[in-house]
Amino acid sequence: MRLVGCSHGIDLFAPEDSYFSYFNSPYIGHRRFSAIDIYSAHNRWEESFVSPVSGKVTKIRKLTMGRKREFPTSDHDYAIGIQPDGHEDIVRILHCKPNIDIGEYVEQGEHLGFAIRSRYFNFWTGPHIHVEVQKRLDFIRSSQSYPLEIPSVQLDRIRGELRWPITCEVVEVSKDNIKLVSYQGDICTGSGLIGHCVESENAFGIIDIGFPHYKQGAMIFPSSEGICNSFRLWSILISSGSHSMKFANVFSTKQNIRFRLDEDLIRGLSFYVFSKHQEINGRPPIIVIPEDYGAMVDSYKKGDIVSLSFS
Repeated sequence: MRLVGCSHGIDLFAPEDSYFSYFNSPYIGHRRFSAIDIYSAHNRWEESFVSPVSGKVTKIRKLTMGRKREFPTSDHDYAIGIQPDGHEDIVRILHCKPNIDIGEYVEQGEHLGFAIRSRYFNFWTGPHIHVEVQKRLDFIRSSQSYPLEIPSVQLDRIRGELRWPITCEVVEVSKDNIKLVSYQGDICTGSGLIGHCVESENAFGIIDIGFPHYKQGAMIFPSSEGICNSFRLWSILISSGSHSMKFANVFSTKQNIRFRLDEDLIRGLSFYVFSKHQEINGRPPIIVIPEDYGAMVDSYKKGDIVSLSFS
């Protein structure tokens, strides 16, 4: 298990082969930097999730969701509360159908339940658990979570030649998204992690963002501390101005940039902090979000060579 965060004295862990995000989400816990989404390596619905902490299960709540979505979903979501030893606060976990009962003790890394496709998700959202730390009495209120701290990771920057449009190979196609790999552009690696490089005038780090469809992103594990005034991804100025947190620089994104895959206008691109398990020939994937669910599934296939451009 890998330490991925700490909140109010409680350490949070993820499997070594998982990938994760602090900011690739529109929800309030991520806007306030108080939550982490941990994505499974299996990347399949109804598969197992493990607990990010050790502790006693004190709360389980079955959540009724709104109207059906344009993609298949579960009928209910769930919130699980785990109280770690020696703490009054609880760890709240969402989007996992529990396979445990209130009163049971669960160990960190032990089976917790099964991945569900929530109606709170967008169609491009993959199987993950949402994790945050709260007071016990605030169990149903996401706006009351404690701030999150992330651990320090030393990154190496691997340079890659960049030419627009970027040439990519299609790795996987689904109704939800298209996964690409490109050997252009800089990447960052360190401590078994890998991601696409975002740079500022005085630092570089892994980019964590849904761009441009979400309004906030971050440079994770920056190479130097301090405020950054501008951020570039693949030479594109994607933001100016930020606020600095320990081991992250958070910024608002420019909303006037659009990407195309060949001639097709797309909704955006998703970037995460990946583990080595997700790398493709030593490169992190590029995840393309179509404008609509299933819109590109018949247009591309595995092995296609495509061009990614912006305007």
